[in-house]
Amino acid sequence: MRPVFSVCIPAYNRAQLLPELLDSILGQDFESFEVVINEDASPQRNDIRSVVEQYSAKYPGKIGYFENEKNLGYDANLRSLVERSMGEYCLFMGNDDLMCAGALRTVAEAVHRHPDVGVVVRSYASFDGTPDNINQTFKYFPEERFFSAGADTISTVYRRSVVIPGMVIHRDAAHKFATTEFDGTLLYQIYLVANIHCTKVLMSSSLTCAFGGIGVGPHTPEPPAFTFFTRLASAALSLRYFAAISL
Repeated sequence: MRPVFSVCIPAYNRAQLLPELLDSILGQDFESFEVVINEDASPQRNDIRSVVEQYSAKYPGKIGYFENEKNLGYDANLRSLVERSMGEYCLFMGNDDLMCAGALRTVAEAVHRHPDVGVVVRSYASFDGTPDNINQTFKYFPEERFFSAGADTISTVYRRSVVIPGMVIHRDAAHKFATTEFDGTLLYQIYLVANIHCTKVLMSSSLTCAFGGIGVGPHTPEPPAFTFFTRLASAALSLRYFAAISL
């Protein structure tokens, strides 16, 4: 049976962070998913392979691991992940991100309530060191929203699709629009989002509080749980980003 999600990880170095990410994914309380990892010819390939072998032995049949013959770069590696995915939806996680408990179940309930959703966009916040030290929150809308397919939706979400961790796209729609035209831009996901929105609707969720708080919108009879962390490193300061979907 086809899984609901393919959790897609473009792997390049950062082998020391992969165990924490895999623990956060494989410990989910939702079963219908696979993990797809594309190692993109990084200097730490052997270390990444070793980590994946350990987890594959512990979770047989759950992880698909691929080593690119040559370095594809960010955009082509995303496209390859979509091609190799078997799930109804691709859920992207950077190789230094974390997935919160209950994330897959939360997103699955959302896309099953709205089966024509092509993209799920989330708010996020940055924090230093640990999630209790948030320094900035990025909230797109004050409440959960749904957008119909078309040009207005594309313009609304275009700039909100740059940060990729936690982003969910309809797999078959993304595969349909595959192209090499934007390789090297580091923004392949924006191209996919724009084209998917020509035919499918968008669901956007709002983060109204930082980690440990609660975001409640008009579609949330119960206080929701946050769903994703992502951490991005800069030269001067280690930053993490926390993405959430409030349902």
